[in-house]
Amino acid sequence: ATAARWVRRFVLVLLFGCAGAGRAADPLTIEQALARADAHNPDLLAARQELEIARGGVVTAERILPFNPEVAGEGARRSLGSAGSGVDFGVGVSQEVEVAGQRGPRIAEAQANLQRVEQVVRDRARRVGAAVRRAFFAVLAQRQRRDLLRRVEQLSQRLHDASAARVREGESPVMESNLAEIRYGQARKETLVAEREYGTALLDLKRLLD
Repeated sequence: ATAARWVRRFVLVLLFGCAGAGRAADPLTIEQALARADAHNPDLLAARQELEIARGGVVTAERILPFNPEVAGEGARRSLGSAGSGVDFGVGVSQEVEVAGQRGPRIAEAQANLQRVEQVVRDRARRVGAAVRRAFFAVLAQRQRRDLLRRVEQLSQRLHDASAARVREGESPVMESNLAEIRYGQARKETLVAEREYGTALLDLKRLLD
């Protein structure tokens, strides 16, 4: 099968949260990871919010009267002499209008800003997608490395146990058991490092998806 087909078949079991916490695993393919990032990545969401604002700016710019009318009211009490007093009310409406020729440049500026923001969104989507792919396959590589080192550790432990048993039976010198113990300790150390690096890779991917 080609690499592309292999990627489509591959399902990465992604554990969110702390390793060993006993939480359920979420199966995740590369396509699902990309879709999840497209829907939830904070940088993408922020860029799309800017895009909506830019679109609103174009709608506003294309209006004949982009400014809302203003209504003002006032009242004043005045004396009516022997008849007492009264209150005068006044209501005024004002509408700001543009000087001829202003609307065209305003629309052009809003449309240019919209095009700029659209390019920003496309570029950010491309960058996020590339980062998700790198992080996804980094998780895969780290998981394979961790699994390999786990198997090496298990073999080292078996050799250590066998060496210790031969020493107890007097069939092997103590040095053989000591060397086996050193090899097992080194294998265990490498496994722990691989576990930590695998967890870090998972967190890097999770940050891109959420």
